[in-house]
Amino acid sequence: MATTTTVVKGDYGYYLDFAVTYTSGEVYDLTDQFITLKVADVSSGSNLFTSACEIVSAVGGTCRYKMTSTNAFTDTGIFKAELSITDSEDTPTLLFSVPNLSIYVVNDLPAG
Repeated sequence: MATTTTVVKGDYGYYLDFAVTYTSGEVYDLTDQFITLKVADVSSGSNLFTSACEIVSAVGGTCRYKMTSTNAFTDTGIFKAELSITDSEDTPTLLFSVPNLSIYVVNDLPAG
């Protein structure tokens, strides 16, 4: 699953929504799973943040992450993201990974 999302630099309070599927398109069941979103800056290669996602529909394979003021994008550009799905928060075993997610961060339109 390759997904591209476009967001506005500096904005927060919105959700990044994800639908987790196998390459065949079949939904991945998230029941009793833990999902972590990792976001990295393509240009520098540095990790921006790693945080837990909220499951929206476990059997529907959907989850989301709420952007906050502490992790709002401060630069424009292309950022790479990955979802890691594990069986536990404490001693996780990786069960499934969703690489190749892209987040395009753009400037807000000028006022007025």
